[in-house]
Amino acid sequence: MDENNVVREFSFKEYMGPPELLPHVSFTRKGTHFCIYCGGRSDTREHAPSRVFLRRPYPEDLRVLPACKKCNNGFSDDELYTEVYIDAMKYISGRSNAINDENKERIYKNKAFLDAQRDFVAYCDGKELPTNIKISKVLTKLAVCHCVYELSEGYSTDIWEATPVSVKYTFAFDMPKLERDAFDYFIPMMDKKLPIIGSRVYNKLYVLEAVLQEFRGDNQIKQQFVVMNWTDVQDGEYKYVAWIEKDETMHVRMVIHDFLYAEIVFREK
Repeated sequence: MDENNVVREFSFKEYMGPPELLPHVSFTRKGTHFCIYCGGRSDTREHAPSRVFLRRPYPEDLRVLPACKKCNNGFSDDELYTEVYIDAMKYISGRSNAINDENKERIYKNKAFLDAQRDFVAYCDGKELPTNIKISKVLTKLAVCHCVYELSEGYSTDIWEATPVSVKYTFAFDMPKLERDAFDYFIPMMDKKLPIIGSRVYNKLYVLEAVLQEFRGDNQIKQQFVVMNWTDVQDGEYKYVAWIEKDETMHVRMVIHDFLYAEIVFREK
């Protein structure tokens, strides 16, 4: 409450951690920043996630991070490819009629659509879906953004290299419903490492209390536990969650268009 007794809303979207990390994890119009990808001086802002994966009107509070022009522009073609591939795979597998008559000719000639068509035919013939380098590159880029924004870790340093030890993704048609439900459930934090105090992710931590009632009688057992919730950037289009394990590995899960399910794991050098 300020001097005029006006209650101000507290928001974890405003970075509240150590000030020395501010140039790496937060973007402001007049500040000095460093690119989250290469560590060089930043002169642009990076949306996290990229707007190509969202629908209009875009959310008003899209997360932004500092990035240099070279890195920022270096993902554009692969992001568009990934978006077309996801939409194409969703359409070909019968999960969507999103490709309208107006765009059919243009999209049908797109390499991403042709790749998706080939991969799905092979999948129907009993073969595993191949790992696509362009999609893996984009998922890695998105995961770096989420680590930096939420956990205040993962930006370019001498001890950090944005090369994941694991990039795994699949599509809804290849996951049973129970597996999908388990994938995007709360992340239990009892055996996890908490991020730097002041990191934005603390807005996603919740203390839940389980109450066990005796079958016959009035006795109860109460147990509290901490979980991390997902960040729903746009309903049905994009959500993610990021956390740190005890072994210092950083994990990011994301769901794009309620159809692509991905988990990316990073480790410091």
